[in-house]
Formats: sequence, C-alpha cells, structure tokens
Amino acid sequence: MLCRKSCHRTVVEKGQLKTNWESFTLDATTFEHNGTRYLLWAQSQTGINSNSNLYIAKMNSPLAISGNQVMITTSASSDLLDPASWSKSSNPVFKTNSINNKTVKSRGY
Repeated sequence: MLCRKSCHRTVVEKGQLKTNWESFTLDATTFEHNGTRYLLWAQSQTGINSNSNLYIAKMNSPLAISGNQVMITTSASSDLLDPASWSKSSNPVFKTNSINNKTVKSRGY
C-alpha cells in the first residue's frame, strides 16, 4: 500500500461484537454482497465435535449482527445464509503463492 499522506490510523475499541451465543471466536471479517453487509468468523459451538466452525450473519450496524448466525462449513449460491449453499473445499482456498519472485502469504487454514 502506498501512502500519499499518513498511513497511521487510530484504532478505537468499541467493545465485544455479540454473536448468538458466548464462546471462543476468531478471525472475524466483513464484506458486502448485493448491498447487504455480512460478518464471517470462526467460533466454537457446544455440542459440535470440532475445534471451531465458520459462521455468517447479516449485520445491522458496523458493530452488531442481526438475526441468527448460520454455520457455513457445510456451493455458493445467491442465498448466503442458506447452509445448503455451502460446501467445504478439500484444499485451502487461499495458500502461499510466488508472484514476480516475491512470496505472497495468506491464511490457508
């Protein structure tokens, strides 16, 4: 990233983003699709025998989700909140790659 002025920004913590249940969460990110903002994150859920799963939910503000969160580690179609629209890839979607003799790394888990 090239900065024309200052790249320094102040980060202000606004508090915990609440999900539908209280447990370990990790790697939250947001994105917009067809005019709707979504939150995507990893979270553990009682009663599911895994370390954590991926969840998605609509956001009603930059700091809050609305409605129920949906586990998506279960083919992407137009309805992102339908678990039947998702499948887990047998290979990482993002992985280390060399471009122009420079190593580009991203999350691969």
